[in-house]
Order: sequence, then C-alpha cells, then structure tokens
Amino acid sequence: TDPSTIDPFFESNNFRGAFAPVGYTDDFTGRWDLGWANYTPQSTPYGVDVTISNTITLIGTLGTRSAVFGRAPGATDGIDTLLGEVPIPPLPPPGEIDVRWELSGTNDETILDYRSDDNTSVSNPITHILRLQFGSGAAGSQILLWDSDNLTGGSYTLKDGLGGIVFADVDMRTQNQLAITNLSLTFVVIEVDYNFSGAVTVDEGWNLVGAMGDYPTGNDISNWWPGRDPTVSLFKYNTPCDGTSGYSVITTMTIGEGAWMKNSTAQIYNSGDEWTDLWYAVKYPIDLCSGWNLISGLDYVAKVDELATVPNNLIAGSVYGYAGSYHIALTIDPGKGYWIKSLADGQLIIPGPFTGAPPKLAIIEENWGKITLTDYTGKSFKLYSASGELNLDDYELPPPPPAGVFDVRFGSQRFVEDLSSGNNTIDFTGVEYPVKIKVEGISLKLQDVSGKIINLELHTDEEVLIVDNLINRLIVHSNGSIPTKYSLEQNYPNPFNSNTIIKYGVTERTFVELRIYDILGREVELLVNEEQNEGYYELTYNASQLASGIYFYSLSAGSFSETKKMILLR
Repeated sequence: TDPSTIDPFFESNNFRGAFAPVGYTDDFTGRWDLGWANYTPQSTPYGVDVTISNTITLIGTLGTRSAVFGRAPGATDGIDTLLGEVPIPPLPPPGEIDVRWELSGTNDETILDYRSDDNTSVSNPITHILRLQFGSGAAGSQILLWDSDNLTGGSYTLKDGLGGIVFADVDMRTQNQLAITNLSLTFVVIEVDYNFSGAVTVDEGWNLVGAMGDYPTGNDISNWWPGRDPTVSLFKYNTPCDGTSGYSVITTMTIGEGAWMKNSTAQIYNSGDEWTDLWYAVKYPIDLCSGWNLISGLDYVAKVDELATVPNNLIAGSVYGYAGSYHIALTIDPGKGYWIKSLADGQLIIPGPFTGAPPKLAIIEENWGKITLTDYTGKSFKLYSASGELNLDDYELPPPPPAGVFDVRFGSQRFVEDLSSGNNTIDFTGVEYPVKIKVEGISLKLQDVSGKIINLELHTDEEVLIVDNLINRLIVHSNGSIPTKYSLEQNYPNPFNSNTIIKYGVTERTFVELRIYDILGREVELLVNEEQNEGYYELTYNASQLASGIYFYSLSAGSFSETKKMILLR
C-alpha cells in the first residue's frame, strides 16, 4: 500500500507517520524506528479522542522498539486510519529488532492497535497479538516494559500464547516488565478483560460510597445500591469549582466522585447477588478544587501515601473515610468514598494496585488526653487534647455530614485541640441519647452553653451521662493533661534573683506539700499544703525576704518525695 495515499502526515524521507489523540500534549521527542520505517510522533492530531493509550516497549541487546495499544471511539479490529493506524511493511531482515501488532483475521500489521471503547461492541476479552523479532545477534535477556499505573479500563494479562510453556501469565497491573530468555519466541498475547466481579461492605445507616467501575446497564443509584433507604436521597459534595457549595442530591453515580448513602441494613454488595459483573472504569485524573473534595477510588486497593497530584504536593493533612464516624484512611478501597483537602485547584492521580499491610498510623501521641463520646447505639468518636509545637490544622476534619449523620468534633472543626488556650466547644450531631462522655489522661471543666444543666469537673477515667437531647454543644476547658508519673522539675531561672518558677506533676488526687529549706535543713516556707487533683502545676516563688545563698525545695505527694537545690543571688 502506498503510505502517501492513506497517511496525511506522510513524508517521503524515511516514511514517517504521526499519531496523537486530541488534547494530547508532549514534547514529541520519542520515536519508533522500525528498521527502514521510522514513525515519529508529531504534534498534529488526527482529530479523534483516544480513551485509553498504552505503550509496550521491547528493550533488547540490539536496540529498543515500542508499540501502542488501547481503546478509542469508533475503533475496529482492523486498520483505523483516523486513529493513525497504517499497515506497515513486512518484518525487516533477521538481524534487526522489531515489534508490531498482528491484526487477527487480516494480513495487516501495525504499530498502533486501538479497539472500540464501547464494551457492547467488542468481544471479551480483547486480544492483542504482539509479534517480536529480537534480531539474530541478540543474546541474554530481552525486556518487555510497560507502565503498570497507566493500564486502565480492564485487567491486563500478558501470555506467551503457548499455554505458559515459555513464561507464566503476567498480571500487567501489578508487574511492569518481563525478562524473556527464550529468544525463539516470536509473539506474545495481551488479553484485556473489561469485566470484573466487585464487592463492598456497607453499614446499616450512613456510608461514604463510590462507583468502583461502570455498571453495564448504567450508573443509576438503583443499580448500585438497591438496599439503600428509599426514603433518603444520596448526596454529593459541591465545591466552589462547581459554582456552588454544600451537599446536593444525586441520582447517578460518577466515577471518581464519593457520595453519602444511607443503607437499610448492614450488607455486602457483590457481583452475582445484588450486582451483575461490572465493567472496569477508565482511570482518569480526578479534578480537585481548593478545599475539601469528596472522591472515590476504582476497582482495587490503593495506598494513600502514594497518591499524587498535579501540581505536586496539593494534599493537606489526612485523607478521611467514614465507618460510623470519620477516621483517617491509609488506603483507598473499592466502593468507598473519601475526603481529601487540596491546597489549590489541580488533579489527583490514584496509584496502581497495592497489596500487603498499610503503614502504621503514627499521628496520635499516646500521652495526649482523650475525650470519648459514645451515644446510645454504641457509635463512638475520640477527641484529643494536645499541646506543644503542633500544627493543629493537620487535624482538621472534613465538612460535617448531612443532617442526621453521627458526627463529633471540636468547634474548631478539628479532632485534636490545645484545650489550654481558653474555652473550646465540642459539637455533636446525629447522636442517639443518652450520650456518655469519658475522659482519659486529662482533667476537664465541662458545661453546656447555659451552664445550668451540665457544669462540672471530670478527672481521668471519669464520665458523665447527658440525657437532654437539646444539648448538642459543650464548652470545655482543660485543667491540664495527666502526668504518667510524679515529677518535680528544676526551678527556672536558676540561679535566680527574687522570683523563680517551680513545676511539678501529680498522677492522682492526693495530699501535696511543697516546702522550702535553707542549707542547714531548716524549713523556711510552706508553699503548698493541700489535697490536689491529678495534673501539672506551676507556681512562682518570691524569695525577696531571703538572703543570697543555697536553698532546697521539697515535694511530698502520696508516697512520692523529691528534693532539688536552687541558688538565690542578689
């Protein structure tokens, strides 16, 4: 066939063909050299959007060759000139390296092999036959290489076409290369299966959900969630990029978008029962808007710490899921929805499949004070009291859920707060009364907004029961976190002139004495002589009535006793 009559980008020198989908941008420095036929990608598109495009590369001892396969609207099993597919000449001489697609049922071979992106018009699985010529001088391992993260819209299996005699089947989404040592191999087969069986477990009540693929008869919510509460709508979250904000009702699931769904019972949705087999979805970047975004993953588990953004480093704080209450997510699971806060507008790239155990969560310190709220149904959530050099914005929770959904948070919208900095509030909605509040490792002053119903102090391991369903906000102030052991710190400054600060810690309510002695052991002053609650204490000691010299201060609390030296200089 005369290429100049079928290829609009034909150049007489070296027979060059171009292929680039609409919207595709690149520096177009790569090229495919096919013996005497050279294909150089150019920036001029053919005018057809390509849905999926993947490259497989043979890296051999005699050179490197690549071929492209994928799916596109209107593509056929034969030559599609509008997509840049052109028949190429026969294999080069045996000494040359070469790769090419063999179009089944025809005598045509090509460097591009696109198939229809309409699952109803193609057989399953889709089969691509890749012919290989390593070259007569090749030796050792020859490498087939592909980008496993870019394989989307199906499961991809690389086969030797001989029943596994040369190599075992390869899952191309979890492996990105294959070493071939049997150089008599002349072809391999790539099978793309666009059907998969999915499953997701949901709780009775509210869940964050997402479409893990495409439903063959449409992504209507009635297909995905037949067990949902029919009296309650599904809600998506609108960002400022949508031109509005807050929640709105949806009737169709959208790939990459999370939603609130209330299910009538605890249930496992899976193929073969509630669902038919599903179709793999094409993995596109998910648009992010500055602020909070409600997203969902695909058909596989992905690691949160491998999420990428364009531009880089847009994710602020943690990623959150929901299972009775908000929780920090370490993985993006199929069928679930997740909250991500973005520092600016951009795109989210979900990585490829992940297997194994996710990293251990390490953003909560064991010594932080805890406030646990548990409602009548057993739903529970922990808030934390922390101090020190913390960026508290890292602990910001996602937006409150729709009305009626269990939610607990500080008024700052965080789940970690420095309670020593004035009064704070605890807000709780969607709870069933009575509500129990228990504190651990901290002492609190707690009251309702009026201060007339709840007005008390709670010490570690104490709790209060709230029965009044009109109370959904509490004012809280910390009396200090609880030490894990008694302590007496060195005074500061030391030496000192007149005033110095003395700090100590008490682990339980007990009688405390703090005394000052001179160098001869005579008691000079009694600073503390009372029963005190557990906590950290500090006081400023004024020694203006004393002469310069060495003094001692001694703490006695229960069975604990310790003495330290201080120096007064005038």
